[in-house]
This record gives sequence, structure tokens and C-alpha cells, in this order.
Amino acid sequence: MTLHTPKHFPSRQISGTQAPDQFDQRQLIDEITLLRAASFKMALTQLNLCTASTEEARAPFRAEYLHLQSVFKKNFDLLYDTAPYENQASPTVDWIRRIAALAPERKAALTRIGIELEQSAQKISRGHIPTARQRCEFENTQTPIIMKEITLMVWELWADVEAQKQQAYSQAAQLQATLTTTLSEIMKISSAVRMTALNASILAAGAGTTGAGFAVVAREIKALAETIQDSANSAEKAMDALRL
Repeated sequence: MTLHTPKHFPSRQISGTQAPDQFDQRQLIDEITLLRAASFKMALTQLNLCTASTEEARAPFRAEYLHLQSVFKKNFDLLYDTAPYENQASPTVDWIRRIAALAPERKAALTRIGIELEQSAQKISRGHIPTARQRCEFENTQTPIIMKEITLMVWELWADVEAQKQQAYSQAAQLQATLTTTLSEIMKISSAVRMTALNASILAAGAGTTGAGFAVVAREIKALAETIQDSANSAEKAMDALRL
């Protein structure tokens, strides 16, 4: 079974604060997880190379090993390279690399293994067959390190995604509380303006024809208060819908 690089989807446009998009985050985490699968498959392919008896039998395993090494390098570069990564949005790649940089010992260990795998791939491309000692070293030493460190990396990335979600929920709750308070204040103002309009209407009625102009102003004030109240009610209904 051949390990394939996952299909790339067009990156979403990231605006405003340039925060990483969670769709892109999940896609790139999946690609990082491929490092574990690639290393395990490379160990099996090395075994097949060692046990194949003819060059014809070794040819497909050699091609498979070189493919797996290229997949490993591509996803390794996602973690530790500084160049842009394919068609992914920069904020998401920067997020991946920022988390990866928090564990320098892991980077050193994986970098060493990555260099050794690249050297091994170059030799295999020239017809070299790994010795039993080289195969055992990769299977018993390098593969467990890759499996462990990449697993820890994936956990850390998912933990950061969850933390971002919790922060977003907290910010949304704070915004909702602010809007609720603001609407309450607007409704109080609307009530006060309505009361002022009522008092003005009473005074205008008591003034007879002299207060006719004042009555017009009172009606306008009342209409304004009703408009404010209607807007506040609409905003409150919208907030109730968001709570659901």
C-alpha cells in the first residue's frame, strides 16, 4: 500500500488579525501526522529491500522508499523550514512552526533523523541496499523517536486549537454581556425620552394655541423614542437568536 500525500484544498482567506483558520489548522495537523505513517512504512520498505533477492524485485521497493522519504521531508519542512509551504495561508503555517519551536530538543532529534533519512535515500537511489544493522537501527531507534515526538507534537497542536476555541467562546461571552448592558442602557434612554415627550405634550395641551409648536416638537420626540425602542427590541431578538 502506497502512502499518498493528502489532497490540498484552497486555503481560506484570513483577514483582520491574521489568525490561523481552523480548517487549515486541521488540514496541516493531518499532514504532520503523516510523518508517523511514513516512518513506519519506510521501516517495512527497508526490510523488503534487504530480503528481495533480485534487482527486479527490489525496484518497486526502492521507488516506494524514495516516495516515502519525499513525503517525510515535505511534512518535516512544514514544521521546521522557514520558506512558504505550498498553497497554505501564512498565518496557519506560522502557527504550526511557532508551536514546533517550543521544543528545541525535539527539533534537534527530528532534524538529525531527517538528515540521515535523506542520506539513506540518496544511497538507495544509487542502488545501495541497507545492511541488516542499518535497518535495525532505523526500526529500533529512529522510528520510535519519530512516533513519540510527532505524537506529542500533534497533541500540543490540538491542545492549542482547543485553547483558541475556548478563548473565542470567552470573548463571545464578554461581547454578549457588553451588548446586553448597552441595550439595557438604550432602553432606559428610550423610556426617559418617551416620558419627556409625554410631559411636553401635557404642557403643550395646557398652553392652548400658544403651545401648538411645542406640541409638534413633543410628537417628534415621542416618534424618536419609539424608533429607539424598536431598534433596541430588534437587537435584543437578534441576540436571543444567537444564544440559541
